Amino acid sequence: MINLENPLLDVREAVMMRVFMCMLLVLLLLSGCSNDPNVQEHAIATPDVGERVEDQPADQDSGVQDGNTDTDREEMSDTGSEESEQAEDPKSPDLSTAYDEAGKLLDALKARDASVLAGLLEYTGQFHAIPFDQGMAENIIKGFEINFDLDSLVAEANEEGTSWLPESGQFEFILKDNGDASRFDDHENVLLVSFGENGSQVYYYNPYIRYFPFAFDMVSRYMQLIEAEDAQGLAAFLNPDDLDVPVWVAEETINQYKKFLDGASPAVRYQDKFLFVVSNGQGEEHLFQIVYGDGLMGIRDEFIPEF
Repeated sequence: MINLENPLLDVREAVMMRVFMCMLLVLLLLSGCSNDPNVQEHAIATPDVGERVEDQPADQDSGVQDGNTDTDREEMSDTGSEESEQAEDPKSPDLSTAYDEAGKLLDALKARDASVLAGLLEYTGQFHAIPFDQGMAENIIKGFEINFDLDSLVAEANEEGTSWLPESGQFEFILKDNGDASRFDDHENVLLVSFGENGSQVYYYNPYIRYFPFAFDMVSRYMQLIEAEDAQGLAAFLNPDDLDVPVWVAEETINQYKKFLDGASPAVRYQDKFLFVVSNGQGEEHLFQIVYGDGLMGIRDEFIPEF
């Protein structure tokens, strides 16, 4: 009911009542929103003491996922590319690879296959600037055939050897067969397998590979100079390096052989290892030896005087 005596008062009261009701409604709405379970705060979860960070859920808005930031993923991608490139590089030669290469050499020797052997020794020949042709390969096979039992010949790694340098791509093997190992000297039963920088070039060393192929030509030349009584030529031939051999040494050697041969022509045969035998046709034989080392070869003969 409106107060007719003071109608303005009634209006003010009505307005105030409406304002009060509106404020009450707003408060009720705000209170209801604060309790709405569908409203979430934006917060980064932090681990409790003793809890692994990896166990916490990732913050999708912070750029973090599976424990890696975008920068981490880029770095891992780069690392992965490097690892992939490294995986494509040739694998460094190891003992297993060296065994395989040693096996190829022994297989060629056992098969008496000079052609295959010459192919295997191609890089070895290039290294020494000496072409290992089929004729030289046949001499190598002959040396192994006489001095080893090829059927039982095997190669065993010798990690205690002085030439065992796997970090440099070089592996030392001992050649063994059914015979007595004590019969070998001067590393005659040692096989080295070395790899070039790219791992595909294989170098083999054994005295019967490095020196033996030249032994027969050397012996033949030695006998020719003696028969021709060429003291100057023999002195030059006996020169092992930069050490000059006096001509008188060659002359004395020739005289010793003249006495031994007594006018006969020398008959030379190969015995074993690096030993050769000269026969004078009268039942007498004289032994001399090819010596080698550091890429040089020489002759050790009792008929050559010391100087």
